[in-house]
Amino acid sequence: EADDEGITPVEALLSAIGACKAMMVRAYSRKHGIKVTSVQVEVEGDLGINRDANPDGPQGFTEIRTRYIFESDASDEALKTFTDFIDQFCPVAATIKESPAMISRIERK
Repeated sequence: EADDEGITPVEALLSAIGACKAMMVRAYSRKHGIKVTSVQVEVEGDLGINRDANPDGPQGFTEIRTRYIFESDASDEALKTFTDFIDQFCPVAATIKESPAMISRIERK
């Protein structure tokens, strides 16, 4: 339909987190002794923007949740340990957690 403008910036952010975590599963599973036949990573979050109702409230995500859906013969405990590693070292998610300084500048053309 004509009003479908595609993915929003906040959806792109969640997609980037999911893609990063999925790539890390593929990159590190063998190193961690986890055989992964397939993995699906779903990321969702609660967005706290309603500037009119609460101008002092949170303007970004208040919570981001990841669900890993594995096809693997690894134990639940092994998968939990592995996904804890992924959650800790995913650089996209780490950027969100660590809240880096945001610096803007203006240039003229």
